[in-house]
Amino acid sequence: MKLFLAPVILSVSLFAQSGTIQGTVADAKSKALKGAFVTAIRTGLPPASVVASTANDGSFTLAGLPAGTYSLCVQIPGDGYLDPCQWGGTPVKLTLAAGQASSGNALKVADSSILKIRIDDPAKVLGQKTKDGRMPHLLLGVWGGNGLFVPAHKTSSDSAGALYQLSIPRDTALKLQLSSRDLKLADSNGAAVSALGGDQQPFQHNSGDPNPKSFKYTITGLVP
Repeated sequence: MKLFLAPVILSVSLFAQSGTIQGTVADAKSKALKGAFVTAIRTGLPPASVVASTANDGSFTLAGLPAGTYSLCVQIPGDGYLDPCQWGGTPVKLTLAAGQASSGNALKVADSSILKIRIDDPAKVLGQKTKDGRMPHLLLGVWGGNGLFVPAHKTSSDSAGALYQLSIPRDTALKLQLSSRDLKLADSNGAAVSALGGDQQPFQHNSGDPNPKSFKYTITGLVP
């Protein structure tokens, strides 16, 4: 009996020590956001993180958290909002004691501008493998003021190329980064992009600008 009882007691003891974080996610106008992914990330060692999705009313529950100090990050599927853990934002932070239940945490996410990058690919090079059998490398994203690189994601493609985009903050100095080890690229003026450092374009979308920022490049071939 003792051989079976000891593991059960240990399991119950560990479960009793885990905490929970409950709260809601809304935009700047207090509209509840359904389907947002909330991540609790513990600082220090050992690392720990738990992810939960918000319900129709924007509520979430993060369970099974050991004691510690946590930052709460929020990712909204699609584009249009900023994760407070990116772009030098101020995420909600809280400290959990062993077994504590923290409730009433109201997370607000700011809306964003949307950066669009068009990659023209008239020869459909992106679908061709390199000489060593790989799909072509393409690095495309933005350096933020906090020194972090945030990659853009493909949103659509057609017979002539693909569209990439990324949610970015307004009124913030940023730098677009485009580079590839395998592709020959040209900017919107037809100038070749350096094969060594790629192309870096400083930009900023101010609140008063009527249109979001956009860039365009063309793939002219594969690197031999």
